[in-house]
Amino acid sequence: MSGHSHWSTIKRKKEANDQEKGRLFAKLTREIMLAISEGGGVADPNKNVRLRAAIEKAKEGNMPKENISRLIDRLKLRAEAVTEVVYEALGPDPVTFIIKTATDNSRRTQTDLRIILEKNGGKLVEKGGAMHNYDLRCLFTIEGVSEEEILKLIESLSAIDFEKVGETDYIYVPYTQFSEAWSKARELGFKQTPELVYKAKLAVEISPEEEARVQELIEKLEEVDEVTAVFVNL
Repeated sequence: MSGHSHWSTIKRKKEANDQEKGRLFAKLTREIMLAISEGGGVADPNKNVRLRAAIEKAKEGNMPKENISRLIDRLKLRAEAVTEVVYEALGPDPVTFIIKTATDNSRRTQTDLRIILEKNGGKLVEKGGAMHNYDLRCLFTIEGVSEEEILKLIESLSAIDFEKVGETDYIYVPYTQFSEAWSKARELGFKQTPELVYKAKLAVEISPEEEARVQELIEKLEEVDEVTAVFVNL
């Protein structure tokens, strides 16, 4: 019986991992679709920097190269009706949310998000209701390098903000310099793909109990297939 029980535990873990991988691949796929759609249908990563970043992210997420190639070939033949819609939300007070989505049905996505938020002490707000406290930035996440290398990178990229958490360094660059900054970083030997993020101008502090509630809400929002990222002012 113990062997059977052990196998059941492994099986459940494998199924959970498979579901998580499937969810990740679905989100990476939507990012690629969105990059082509928002890039005017350009399916050449050398001519579409957002697509190039999406492909690199997909590779970092262990999506097979064949899957990526087949997806891009398919998108060359027909336009996908996927667009980026950014939703803003408030609560639980004083936390605000910026929710990035890649959707082919914004009304359905909005309804799904509204239900989750309202069940967890939050609500969607009109455009500008939360965004005024955020800046769109290009983020480089660097791990395991020396302080000297980080300082060199910060200077080379003309970074406008920098944070260090443990062994991880976060370098923020104006989003308008995405392509140029990425090229400079690669020249300096940094291979990680940057991403566009919404960074809060002013962060708030809440209790550990409230933070646990917010984290649970973020996880529920991220389970929605169309959601590609969630940003908060913590």
